Amino acid sequence: AGWVCPQSGQDLRLHEVVEEARKIQPWLIVADRTVGGIYENFITPEQTIPEYAMDIPWESCITLGTSFSFKYDDQYKSLREIIHLLIEVVAKGGNLALNIAPQPDGRLPRPGVERIKGLGKWLNVYGEAIYGTRICHPYYMDKYAFTQKEDTVYCFYMYDENEKSKKEIQIPYDGKADDVILVGSG
Repeated sequence: AGWVCPQSGQDLRLHEVVEEARKIQPWLIVADRTVGGIYENFITPEQTIPEYAMDIPWESCITLGTSFSFKYDDQYKSLREIIHLLIEVVAKGGNLALNIAPQPDGRLPRPGVERIKGLGKWLNVYGEAIYGTRICHPYYMDKYAFTQKEDTVYCFYMYDENEKSKKEIQIPYDGKADDVILVGSG
């Protein structure tokens, strides 16, 4: 954690721990959190998404509710908010780690489970534009996000919660396009 560092007077000599661990598991990946340094394989902004696309490994850790711990009256993000989070993170080159805090009895709260199932259903239709993709200019702007897989560029238009479907949108992409296909339309 970021507060366990020499600057805070808590030097746990991470470099020694990592070097010893990598003798056993050379492929070990380390998140040095907010400390940074030579053992930071990826960065992990917490409860936020970087403003711009990054070409280094990163992961946003974001809660489905308002806290990393369980609260009986917690307000969960809507399915649309979660999908938009995922799209923005992927378009900017990152990975999204969603946190669902378990209830005191160990079960996951129903609203959290419902959101994750909804995200799974959405991914069953639109996952090809998420899984295995890479960043693609112009990345993320206004209500548009872009990803790419080989020669295919994907564009997401992110509707607001109560916005009606549009018959036509202008995609702000200046690359060459041979055709346009609506993902999930068959």
